[in-house]
Amino acid sequence: MTIVSDANVRNGQPHTDGTDVTVQEVYAAYAREGLEPAEVASEYGISLADVHEALAYYYRHAERMREMEEDSEVETPPIDEFIKKNQDADEL
Repeated sequence: MTIVSDANVRNGQPHTDGTDVTVQEVYAAYAREGLEPAEVASEYGISLADVHEALAYYYRHAERMREMEEDSEVETPPIDEFIKKNQDADEL
């Protein structure tokens, strides 16, 4: 997959094509929460290739990504919130 930005998905944040998993979420799970790439893929339901693509995108555009993180409108929820949200949706 590729990384795309769409104003109708996650307020235009870069995300993996075909999902709403953002580059910031992948980066946060890997760099801040210490998950291995395979764990990130499993937790977010994306491929390992998507994880590496998102991380590569983050590092290629590090300045822009940091600016987006500082923007009060762009928050990266902890992965446990993402998992709970998806579990709740599955139970409906």
